[in-house]
Amino acid sequence: MCVGKYTHITIPTNLNTYNTHIMRPRGNFSLRTWFYIFAILFLIAYIVGKDTAFSMESALKEPEKTKSLNLSHEKLKALPTDIDKLVNLEELDLRDNRFTYISANIGALTSLKKLNISECKLPTIPKEIGQLKKLQILHLQDNALQMLPKEIGQLKNLKMLYLGKNQLKTLPKEIGQLKNLIFLDLAHNPLNNLPPEIGNLQSLDSLHIHSFKIKELPKEIGNLRSLTKLILDGGGLEALPKEIGNLQNLKYLQINWSNMETLPAEIGNLHKLQKLTMNYSRQTKLKTLPSQIGQLKALKHLELKAQALKSLPTTINQLKQLEFLDLAHNPIPEKEQARIRELLPNTQIVF
Repeated sequence: MCVGKYTHITIPTNLNTYNTHIMRPRGNFSLRTWFYIFAILFLIAYIVGKDTAFSMESALKEPEKTKSLNLSHEKLKALPTDIDKLVNLEELDLRDNRFTYISANIGALTSLKKLNISECKLPTIPKEIGQLKKLQILHLQDNALQMLPKEIGQLKNLKMLYLGKNQLKTLPKEIGQLKNLIFLDLAHNPLNNLPPEIGNLQSLDSLHIHSFKIKELPKEIGNLRSLTKLILDGGGLEALPKEIGNLQNLKYLQINWSNMETLPAEIGNLHKLQKLTMNYSRQTKLKTLPSQIGQLKALKHLELKAQALKSLPTTINQLKQLEFLDLAHNPIPEKEQARIRELLPNTQIVF
């Protein structure tokens, strides 16, 4: 079921009529990310089917046996004071409440594997979040967070971190300590930059950024050798570092609403890239493509809508796997359009 920019994946309702949501940006996850998702969903389904509580009263009847607690949509203003008695709690859903803060006793829930505090308009997260050493999934999207505590870096088992739709301007350098992180969503935050330590996320598979203030990426972005999906929407980006060519496993690259005139020659090193999307611009439009674009042997889908392209390099005839090319709303003369069609006779092209 789609709601806005998110797709909700739910555990079947016959599991004690409890819905478990995992939210993700639009677009397909890689197979590796899906593997982790379904493995975690299987674990959650097992937990939910056995020991789910829907109120503190029921959770405290046998606190040591409570594994999952759903307090979403309850209009809570504060975390229950006795929640720290649930020492074996593995999943806590606090979505859509009216918290003004999260108390320090959240750090007592050291068995937690999944924590959802989304849609609460929270301004801060306590440093005690770093005590949740077993946490694998953390939902903090759709709040009012302006900063993250440096203790976020202590979540050594964290695999999925959702931070979309907040007010984050910077990230702590400790974010680079999340060695097991495979998915990071930073969409719709007014980020000014990314810390160089982002390059330490050696397991990262998917990275989603949407910020009109980020003008350049740190060169360390090229250290994300496991990355298969990179979304850089927003409109501030003026250039890609040449190190982008080091992302040898990248399959999906999206850079909509940028301010780039061209791409670095190193883009041709992305030999596994299957989809490249660069639609629309804020001010500066894409004027040229490097000849190295022809080295993208795995490329199947290329979108370059509403740019300032007047021609394409002859090397595009090397894109033997290209199935679809979108050049709509570019000032390409009819003669050049005919030339492009000759270069790519087996490709569906939109002018």
